[in-house]
Amino acid sequence: MAAVELRNLEKAFADGTRAIRDLTLEVADGELLVLLGPSGCGKSTLLRLLAGLEAPDGGEIRIGGRPVNALGPRERNVAMVFQNYALYPHMSVRGNLEFPLRMRGMGRAAIAERVERTARSLGLEPLLERRPRALSGGQRQRVAMGRALVREPEVFLMDEPLSNLDAKLRVEIRAEIAELQRRLTTTTLYVTHDQVEAMTLGTRVAVLREGVLQQVGPPQGLYERPANLFVAAFVGSPEMNLFRAALTPDGAALRLGPTSVPIAGPVPEARAAFAGLRPEAFAPAETRPDWPVLEVEVAALEALGHERLAYFRSPAPAVDADGRQRAGEALMAARLPGDCPVSARAPLRLGVDARALHWFDAQGRALFA
Repeated sequence: MAAVELRNLEKAFADGTRAIRDLTLEVADGELLVLLGPSGCGKSTLLRLLAGLEAPDGGEIRIGGRPVNALGPRERNVAMVFQNYALYPHMSVRGNLEFPLRMRGMGRAAIAERVERTARSLGLEPLLERRPRALSGGQRQRVAMGRALVREPEVFLMDEPLSNLDAKLRVEIRAEIAELQRRLTTTTLYVTHDQVEAMTLGTRVAVLREGVLQQVGPPQGLYERPANLFVAAFVGSPEMNLFRAALTPDGAALRLGPTSVPIAGPVPEARAAFAGLRPEAFAPAETRPDWPVLEVEVAALEALGHERLAYFRSPAPAVDADGRQRAGEALMAARLPGDCPVSARAPLRLGVDARALHWFDAQGRALFA
C-alpha cells in the first residue's frame, strides 16, 4: 500500500484541450478516494496519468513517496480496472487471473496460491474453470477486479467499472467493492460521474470540472457545505435549487416571490449574489407552522414510494452552475414525505427552512461554508 501525491499536475492534448489544470491532491495510504465530475472533466485522464498510460506536461506524481513521472506502467505497481472488463475470451477465469502473474515470471506454486486467495476473496472459486462468455456481467466485473488485485498493487485504479451493469447489479457490486477495499486497505482511486456511487463509496470525494479540482472532502461535507455553485448543483439529486439572491431593504430576509424568508445565520448583505435551497429545505406547511410559507402550484410530481418530489415554478430567477439565468420556465424541487397528499397541477403550501439557506458571491464561491 502507498499514499499518492499529485503536485501541480498539468495535461493538455494536441488539439489544445487542457484536460488537467494545476491539480494538487493527496490520497492517504489505504484510502478510497472517488473522483467525481461530468463527462470530459478529466477524471479518466487523471487515472491514466497515474497508471503511466499518459505523460503529464507538468507537475509531479509520487506513489509511496517516490517520484514516478519517469517510470513506465509496469514499474509503478499500479493496477487499473476499466469499464469494459477487457477479459481474454479464450481463457478461463483462472487463466485470466494467472495471466498478469505469468507475465511477471512468477513460479507456478506462487501463482496458484495467489490466484486461489484472490478468487476466495471475490467469491470466484466456483467459476475458475468457466470462460467469460459463460459469466454474468457482475461476475465478469469481479474477474476484472480480481485480475488487477491478484498483482497485489500499491494503488488500485477503477475507471467507471460499474457503468455497463444494470441498476440492481450496480448496487450489489458497489457494496462488494466497498467491503473489499475496507478488507484489503489498498489505496484506491475510483472514477465515476454517478454521485450516488461517490456518496456511498468514498472516504473522500474530489469533484472535478474542466480539469480543475473544485472541492475535496467527505461526501456529506460536500453535500452540506459545497464550495461553489458547481458543487452545489452537481452533488445532490435533485440538485440544489439555485437562484438570484434578493434581500429585503433591511437585509434581514430573503425574498422568494411574495414570501420573505428570515435569515437565520450570518447576514450576507451585499456580498450575496446567489442563494440556494436543497429540496429537503421544504416541508408541508401544516407540519412546520414555525416556518415561512411559500404558496405554489405543482407543475410535476414524482412519486418514489418513500418520498415525493414536487416541482414548481421558481418564485425567484433561477440560475445554473455558472450563475447564468436559466432560460424558459425554471422549476424548483421539494422533497416531501411519501404519504404527503399532493397532486400535479394543484396548489401546495410549503414551509421553508431558513436555516438551510446557502449563499454564494458573484463569482459563485460559497459564503460562510
